[in-house]
Amino acid sequence: MGNETVYRVMNHVDGMTLKEMVMKSGKLTYEKLCRYLCPVMKDLSKIHEKGIIHGAICPDNIMVNADGEVHLLDLGVAKDLYETKET
Repeated sequence: MGNETVYRVMNHVDGMTLKEMVMKSGKLTYEKLCRYLCPVMKDLSKIHEKGIIHGAICPDNIMVNADGEVHLLDLGVAKDLYETKET
């Protein structure tokens, strides 16, 4: 923390977002959608267990890399439910 500002650093992921996939190829099949969203649901479950809410889940924030790995992006508006507010 510096200058009373919190910084989050995230890895860069090369790939295509779900939004880009749909814009390029049209609707995703049910099978593809399940293949992409199941890892996201597992990730969300892990962060929810720690009391963090993502806050911006959308096709722009789900990236699939060239190896088919799915990444949940943009925790910029995430909220920590256990964070205490100091006065």
